[in-house]
Amino acid sequence: MEAPASENRVTPVVLSELGPGSDLGPGREIDSLGTVDVEVAVGAGRAVISFNRLINLEPGEVLALDRTPDAPVDIRVNGTLVARGDVVIVDEEVATRISEIT
Repeated sequence: MEAPASENRVTPVVLSELGPGSDLGPGREIDSLGTVDVEVAVGAGRAVISFNRLINLEPGEVLALDRTPDAPVDIRVNGTLVARGDVVIVDEEVATRISEIT
């Protein structure tokens, strides 16, 4: 059973002040995040296929993606799109040159 409105009590909440280094605006200190590892993933494109085709894929098959070979790739940090770039070869390894920050 719900209490009558006259019995409801409202208690104000007192929030403490934020201390030094707690600035949440632009220019905040982020030095303490410098050692945090993040996952960077580079995606060349996507494809939508049936589950039946998926389970029947074999080595050597070609899966067409939704982008042209010269289209920029997506660069995601912990799953969030942060930039786009171009695929390049550096010392015989595949790399990405950042072309746009999103």
